[in-house]
Amino acid sequence: MHFPLQSLGREAKRARVENIIKSMNNSEENPQEEGLTTNHLKKAKLMFFYTRYPSSHVLKMCFSDVQFTRCITSQLIKWFSNFREFFYIQMEKFARHVVLQGVTDGDALTVGRESELFRVLNLHYNKTTDFQVPERFLEVAEITLREFYVAICLGKIKTHPGKKPSTGSSEDGAAYVDN
Repeated sequence: MHFPLQSLGREAKRARVENIIKSMNNSEENPQEEGLTTNHLKKAKLMFFYTRYPSSHVLKMCFSDVQFTRCITSQLIKWFSNFREFFYIQMEKFARHVVLQGVTDGDALTVGRESELFRVLNLHYNKTTDFQVPERFLEVAEITLREFYVAICLGKIKTHPGKKPSTGSSEDGAAYVDN
């Protein structure tokens, strides 16, 4: 699938996203499901390319085939929380890596479709890579990477005591911002 939204105006983007959501909702077997399926998880991961903090209205619109309960809402919120956590762990990991490589100009950091950071994020959120990631997501990832780079260089992000640092280890340590 290819969804080129960057060339559309605001209303056209909204209509295009609604059409995408309707087509994804129509692919579900049951009109109203009581639980979330792996297809719902895939849809939520693809939504992450557009919104990191979806409102309850957006969730209900995108998952219209689901009967919303506190449990379902909690699960969706938890999914997006986990998506954000993975996103920020990757940002910290890659920012620390470029600091260790001796990069001195944060503005030179870019996130393109050929970058390793994009590959990792795309593989996580879009495993089958059948979805064209919007340009805005790349811009947001680049801005976020630069912000992490600056915070690390200024010593504002430190590895939490008792945790392994996020570089050089497959287990990412918990980070906190030192104000």
